Amino acid sequence: MKNNRNTCNKVYVSLAMLIILGISFVSAFSVSSPYMANKTLNLFPDSKITNLEFVLQNGGGATENVTIRVNILEGSEITNITDDDNIYTVSPGAQVPVNLRITLPENVMIGNTYNVRLEFSTVTLGQSGEFGFGTGQEQSFKVVVVKEIVQKTPANFLSSKLFLPLIIGILLILLIMIMFLIRRKQKLSKK
Repeated sequence: MKNNRNTCNKVYVSLAMLIILGISFVSAFSVSSPYMANKTLNLFPDSKITNLEFVLQNGGGATENVTIRVNILEGSEITNITDDDNIYTVSPGAQVPVNLRITLPENVMIGNTYNVRLEFSTVTLGQSGEFGFGTGQEQSFKVVVVKEIVQKTPANFLSSKLFLPLIIGILLILLIMIMFLIRRKQKLSKK
Protein backbone atom coordinates (compact mmCIF):
# COMPACT_ATOMS: atom_id res chain seq x y z
CA MET A 1 0.00 0.00 0.00
CA LYS A 2 2.84 2.35 0.89
CA ASN A 3 4.56 1.54 -2.43
CA ASN A 4 1.40 2.50 -4.36
CA ARG A 5 1.19 5.89 -2.63
CA ASN A 6 4.88 6.51 -3.25
CA THR A 7 4.45 5.76 -6.98
CA CYS A 8 1.33 7.92 -7.13
CA ASN A 9 3.15 10.84 -5.46
CA LYS A 10 6.03 10.52 -7.95
CA VAL A 11 3.57 10.69 -10.84
CA TYR A 12 1.90 13.83 -9.43
CA VAL A 13 5.25 15.51 -8.77
CA SER A 14 6.43 14.62 -12.30
CA LEU A 15 3.25 16.04 -13.84
CA ALA A 16 3.55 19.24 -11.80
CA MET A 17 7.17 19.70 -12.90
CA LEU A 18 6.24 19.04 -16.51
CA ILE A 19 3.48 21.66 -16.37
CA ILE A 20 5.75 24.24 -14.70
CA LEU A 21 8.53 23.66 -17.21
CA GLY A 22 6.06 23.63 -20.11
CA ILE A 23 4.66 27.03 -19.19
CA SER A 24 8.02 28.71 -19.73
CA PHE A 25 8.25 27.33 -23.28
CA VAL A 26 4.87 28.53 -24.46
CA SER A 27 5.20 30.70 -27.51
CA ALA A 28 2.51 33.08 -28.60
CA PHE A 29 3.69 33.65 -32.16
CA SER A 30 1.55 32.62 -35.09
CA VAL A 31 1.76 32.72 -38.87
CA SER A 32 -1.06 33.79 -41.20
CA SER A 33 -0.83 32.70 -44.79
CA PRO A 34 -2.59 34.05 -47.87
CA TYR A 35 -5.77 32.18 -48.82
CA MET A 36 -5.19 29.24 -51.13
CA ALA A 37 -7.96 26.73 -51.77
CA ASN A 38 -6.72 23.28 -50.71
CA LYS A 39 -3.30 24.82 -50.02
CA THR A 40 -2.77 25.10 -53.77
CA LEU A 41 -1.63 28.21 -55.60
CA ASN A 42 -2.76 28.00 -59.24
CA LEU A 43 -0.63 30.05 -61.61
CA PHE A 44 -0.81 30.54 -65.37
CA PRO A 45 2.31 29.88 -67.47
CA ASP A 46 2.59 33.57 -68.39
CA SER A 47 2.44 34.76 -64.75
CA LYS A 48 6.19 34.64 -64.29
CA ILE A 49 6.34 36.50 -60.95
CA THR A 50 3.80 36.27 -58.12
CA ASN A 51 4.21 38.00 -54.75
CA LEU A 52 2.81 36.47 -51.55
CA GLU A 53 2.65 37.89 -48.03
CA PHE A 54 2.70 35.80 -44.88
CA VAL A 55 2.11 37.64 -41.60
CA LEU A 56 3.90 36.95 -38.31
CA GLN A 57 1.94 37.81 -35.16
CA ASN A 58 2.98 37.95 -31.53
CA GLY A 59 -0.23 37.74 -29.54
CA GLY A 60 -1.89 35.63 -26.91
CA GLY A 61 -0.81 37.83 -24.02
CA ALA A 62 2.84 38.00 -25.04
CA THR A 63 4.90 40.52 -23.09
CA GLU A 64 8.26 40.24 -24.84
CA ASN A 65 9.53 40.51 -28.39
CA VAL A 66 9.98 37.28 -30.28
CA THR A 67 12.59 36.77 -32.99
CA ILE A 68 11.56 34.49 -35.83
CA ARG A 69 13.72 33.02 -38.57
CA VAL A 70 12.09 32.05 -41.86
CA ASN A 71 13.68 29.28 -43.92
CA ILE A 72 12.62 27.78 -47.23
CA LEU A 73 12.86 24.04 -46.68
CA GLU A 74 11.47 23.00 -50.06
CA GLY A 75 10.76 24.88 -53.27
CA SER A 76 13.74 27.23 -53.20
CA GLU A 77 14.09 26.82 -56.97
CA ILE A 78 10.97 29.00 -57.45
CA THR A 79 10.60 30.75 -54.07
CA ASN A 80 12.68 33.44 -52.40
CA ILE A 81 12.26 35.92 -49.56
CA THR A 82 12.29 39.49 -50.89
CA ASP A 83 12.94 41.16 -47.53
CA ASP A 84 16.47 42.23 -46.59
CA ASP A 85 16.83 39.52 -43.95
CA ASN A 86 15.10 36.27 -43.08
CA ILE A 87 15.05 37.08 -39.33
CA TYR A 88 12.13 39.14 -38.05
CA THR A 89 11.54 40.72 -34.62
CA VAL A 90 7.87 40.83 -33.68
CA SER A 91 6.73 43.00 -30.77
CA PRO A 92 3.78 41.95 -28.58
CA GLY A 93 0.52 42.58 -30.43
CA ALA A 94 2.35 43.44 -33.66
CA GLN A 95 2.00 41.97 -37.12
CA VAL A 96 5.06 41.77 -39.35
CA PRO A 97 4.83 40.85 -43.06
CA VAL A 98 7.10 38.25 -44.64
CA ASN A 99 7.28 38.89 -48.38
CA LEU A 100 7.84 35.97 -50.72
CA ARG A 101 8.20 35.89 -54.47
CA ILE A 102 7.29 32.93 -56.64
CA THR A 103 9.16 33.02 -59.95
CA LEU A 104 8.22 30.40 -62.53
CA PRO A 105 11.04 29.13 -64.73
CA GLU A 106 11.21 30.09 -68.42
CA ASN A 107 10.46 26.55 -69.63
CA VAL A 108 7.40 26.06 -67.39
CA MET A 109 4.64 23.87 -68.79
CA ILE A 110 0.98 23.41 -67.92
CA GLY A 111 0.69 20.71 -65.28
CA ASN A 112 4.03 21.40 -63.58
CA THR A 113 3.73 21.17 -59.79
CA TYR A 114 6.13 22.56 -57.21
CA ASN A 115 6.02 21.92 -53.47
CA VAL A 116 6.88 24.84 -51.21
CA ARG A 117 7.56 24.30 -47.51
CA LEU A 118 8.46 27.15 -45.17
CA GLU A 119 9.75 26.94 -41.61
CA PHE A 120 9.06 29.68 -39.08
CA SER A 121 11.10 29.14 -35.92
CA THR A 122 11.92 31.26 -32.89
CA VAL A 123 15.58 32.00 -32.31
CA THR A 124 17.45 33.21 -29.28
CA LEU A 125 19.91 35.95 -30.10
CA GLY A 126 22.81 36.08 -27.71
CA GLN A 127 26.45 35.33 -27.22
CA SER A 128 27.89 32.47 -29.20
CA GLY A 129 27.80 29.17 -27.44
CA GLU A 130 24.52 29.90 -25.65
CA PHE A 131 21.89 27.23 -25.79
CA GLY A 132 18.27 28.25 -26.24
CA PHE A 133 14.97 26.49 -26.74
CA GLY A 134 12.71 27.56 -29.55
CA THR A 135 9.46 26.65 -31.18
CA GLY A 136 8.61 26.37 -34.81
CA GLN A 137 5.84 26.06 -37.33
CA GLU A 138 5.77 24.90 -40.90
CA GLN A 139 3.59 26.18 -43.71
CA SER A 140 3.39 24.25 -46.94
CA PHE A 141 1.53 24.64 -50.21
CA LYS A 142 1.70 23.54 -53.82
CA VAL A 143 2.23 25.73 -56.84
CA VAL A 144 0.43 24.28 -59.86
CA VAL A 145 0.75 25.65 -63.38
CA VAL A 146 -2.72 25.58 -64.94
CA LYS A 147 -4.22 26.44 -68.30
CA GLU A 148 -5.81 29.86 -68.42
CA ILE A 149 -9.54 29.55 -68.97
CA VAL A 150 -10.99 32.29 -71.12
CA GLN A 151 -14.49 32.95 -69.92
CA LYS A 152 -17.01 34.03 -72.48
CA THR A 153 -18.88 37.08 -71.37
CA PRO A 154 -22.60 37.03 -72.01
CA ALA A 155 -23.56 38.97 -75.10
CA ASN A 156 -24.50 42.53 -74.32
CA PHE A 157 -27.96 43.22 -75.68
CA LEU A 158 -26.99 46.70 -76.88
CA SER A 159 -24.18 45.29 -78.96
CA SER A 160 -26.10 42.28 -80.25
CA LYS A 161 -27.20 41.91 -83.87
CA LEU A 162 -30.84 42.12 -82.82
CA PHE A 163 -30.66 45.58 -81.31
CA LEU A 164 -30.64 47.68 -84.49
CA PRO A 165 -33.48 45.84 -86.28
CA LEU A 166 -35.54 45.93 -83.08
CA ILE A 167 -35.13 49.71 -82.76
CA ILE A 168 -35.99 50.22 -86.43
CA GLY A 169 -39.10 48.04 -86.01
CA ILE A 170 -40.27 49.98 -82.94
CA LEU A 171 -39.74 53.30 -84.74
CA LEU A 172 -41.71 52.07 -87.78
CA ILE A 173 -44.61 50.96 -85.57
CA LEU A 174 -44.60 54.34 -83.80
CA LEU A 175 -44.51 56.15 -87.14
CA ILE A 176 -47.45 54.11 -88.46
CA MET A 177 -49.41 54.77 -85.23
CA ILE A 178 -48.73 58.52 -85.47
CA MET A 179 -49.77 58.61 -89.11
CA PHE A 180 -52.93 56.66 -88.29
CA LEU A 181 -53.79 59.09 -85.46
CA ILE A 182 -53.16 62.15 -87.67
CA ARG A 183 -55.42 60.77 -90.44
CA ARG A 184 -58.12 59.90 -87.96
CA LYS A 185 -57.96 63.41 -86.47
CA GLN A 186 -58.18 64.92 -89.96
CA LYS A 187 -61.26 62.81 -90.78
CA LEU A 188 -62.90 63.77 -87.48
CA SER A 189 -62.20 67.45 -88.04
CA LYS A 190 -63.80 67.38 -91.54
CA LYS A 191 -67.05 66.04 -90.12
